[in-house]
Amino acid sequence: MNPPPASGTIRTASASNLTIDGAHANGATGDYWNGSNKSIPTRQIIYEPHYNEYDNAPETVLELGAVYNRVDDTTIATGDRGVIDGRTLSLTSVSGEYRHTGVDRTLVDLTPSSTETRTVTVTDRENPITLTLPTDLDESEWESLLESEYDPDGDEDNDRYVTDYSCTSEAPGSCGELTVTLQPDATYELHLAQVGVGHSSVAQTPTYLTDVVGTRRVSVREPSNDSSLKPETNSTIRLAASRSPPMSSPVRVRFEHPISARIPTAGRPSFMTHPRLSTV
Repeated sequence: MNPPPASGTIRTASASNLTIDGAHANGATGDYWNGSNKSIPTRQIIYEPHYNEYDNAPETVLELGAVYNRVDDTTIATGDRGVIDGRTLSLTSVSGEYRHTGVDRTLVDLTPSSTETRTVTVTDRENPITLTLPTDLDESEWESLLESEYDPDGDEDNDRYVTDYSCTSEAPGSCGELTVTLQPDATYELHLAQVGVGHSSVAQTPTYLTDVVGTRRVSVREPSNDSSLKPETNSTIRLAASRSPPMSSPVRVRFEHPISARIPTAGRPSFMTHPRLSTV
C-alpha cells in the first residue's frame, strides 16, 4: 500500500531589518544618503517539504545574500546571491506575507516594486560603510561565502573590499545578524531593489526627490491600500514658475527605483510543493 503524495509548504518568515550605515552620496541624493543609518525590512522565503516516510527533511531558505538548507540548528549554504561583488553592492529585499501548502506545483507571484533600476554611487567619510544583514547562517558558512571578497589588510589593488565581518551571536549557531565592514576611501555602486509576495507587499511611501532633467514636473507615487496588489497610481504636480533651474524629479523610494509608470506584470516563479524547490 502506497503512502499518500508528499506535500510541502512555501511561506514567508517574520520581517527583520537590513541596515546600511556610513554611506554618503553627492548631489541631491546626498540629502538622503548622508551617512546616517538606513534600515530596510526584508523577509526570508522558506520551503518546507512534508514527507510521509522521511522525518526531519531539510527546509530550503532563500534570504538576503544566500540560499541554504536547514535541519534544526544546522545550515548548509547551497548558493551565494552576490550581495558584494567587488565595489558593487546588490541588496534585494522581500516584503509581504505568503503561505501555501499543497501537493502540486504552485506559482508564487513576485511583484517588482518599480519598473526601472537605478544605481547610487556612495562612499564613506567619517567612518567605513557597514552592511548589517539578518541571517540564520552561521559564521563559518559566511566565511566561505565571503572568501573571495575578504581582505583584512585593505589592499587597494586586489579588488577585494570586505575588511571585516562579525556575527551578533557567538558560534556555534546562527549569526543572527552579520555586519560587514567595507574598505574606506573607495566608491561603491549601490543597487537597492525590492520584490513583494502576498498581500500588501509593495506599498511604499516616497522618501526623497532627486534632480533629473528638463521640465517643471514632479511625479509622486501614491501607495495603494488595495490588498489585491493592483499597481500603484501616480500623481503629477506642476511646479510653480521661479528663477531656479528647471527640474524634473521622480520620487525615489528608499530602494532606489524611481517610479514614473505603473508596475508591469510580475514574473511568476514556480515552486514545487513536493518534494523539492524549483524555479522556472
